[in-house]
Amino acid sequence: MKKLSVCLTFMMIFCTEIYAWDDGVTHPLITEKAVENSGLDSYLQDVLNFDSGIKTEIE
Repeated sequence: MKKLSVCLTFMMIFCTEIYAWDDGVTHPLITEKAVENSGLDSYLQDVLNFDSGIKTEIE
């Protein structure tokens, strides 16, 4: 366990870029998968009456 802690600390200090927080690729994909796997689409259609669900564009 101590080796893991040292390794994680080392990575956090010396890594200059963390790809998990990339707002250009990773974050949008995480958001897309979360929306696909949730009940958001049916909620938008059934409760809020957005005909196109998650594909509805709001101006």
